[in-house]
Amino acid sequence: MTEPRLLEVFPAARFWVEAGVGLGPAGKLVRAGFPGLESLAEASRDDLLAIPGVGILTVEICERLLGRRLPSLIGDWQARGFSPKGAAVLAEAGIDSLEALARLTDEEIGAIALRHPDRQLFKNLRGPRPQGAEPPAAPAKADPELERSLRKLHQQILLELVEHFPARGIGPVVEPALLAMWEAGRVIESVIVGAPQGLDLTADDPGTGEALYEWVVRHHFALRVLDDPGEILISAHTPEECQLRVLFEHGRYFATWIKLDVDESQPESLRRELILFETGEQGELVETAV
Repeated sequence: MTEPRLLEVFPAARFWVEAGVGLGPAGKLVRAGFPGLESLAEASRDDLLAIPGVGILTVEICERLLGRRLPSLIGDWQARGFSPKGAAVLAEAGIDSLEALARLTDEEIGAIALRHPDRQLFKNLRGPRPQGAEPPAAPAKADPELERSLRKLHQQILLELVEHFPARGIGPVVEPALLAMWEAGRVIESVIVGAPQGLDLTADDPGTGEALYEWVVRHHFALRVLDDPGEILISAHTPEECQLRVLFEHGRYFATWIKLDVDESQPESLRRELILFETGEQGELVETAV
């Protein structure tokens, strides 16, 4: 949408555009119910970042105009030592304090864990308990038949989405029905495509290498939805074509492959992807491009 057209449909967006916000985010702010500074009085960073198409740069412009930093539950939990993923889980559940966290029942913790399956994160969610207290019950494991059904449904959703995308790369979903389908795929994917847990990354082990190889294939080569609303990854090449390998060198695990979409005339340092695997603060698998 051009600037004149956008400002015709959303005249309130003019304020944001003149303040330095891009055309797209300005319109999204207005559509989300934030036509000006006054509307941000009770808003948080999390509220704004939850709007599809509004990023941290737009939030920082809002904060500069307000002359203050917007509150953020996610930021508060990260400041308490939680990982970004753990902080997002707690914020999404509406848990705004340590007191609220301590009041959760085992059933409530289990319900949160099932929506965000991360065994390590929820293993000690409430921290130390009083002496003699029973440990929290472990979240129930998914039924194998249910998991198979979810995987089949997930594959069907992705294949349906692919028909509406270009043959190469990433394409945006525009139609609401497709966006809803993408969201359904994202929710299912969060349940069935989790990072491997409890891997010993300090020793060379065939089982660990296989688990990491499968993770790279799922995360970088398999058809999957991405973080931005309406986008999916359609890999143009297979792991075999890209010569994917998982290596254990100098006491660490690495994954490497050739990026075939980069021109062959470029040096290998630009054509080769190299990832280091590490264990995060909550025991989760972390990959870093090196």
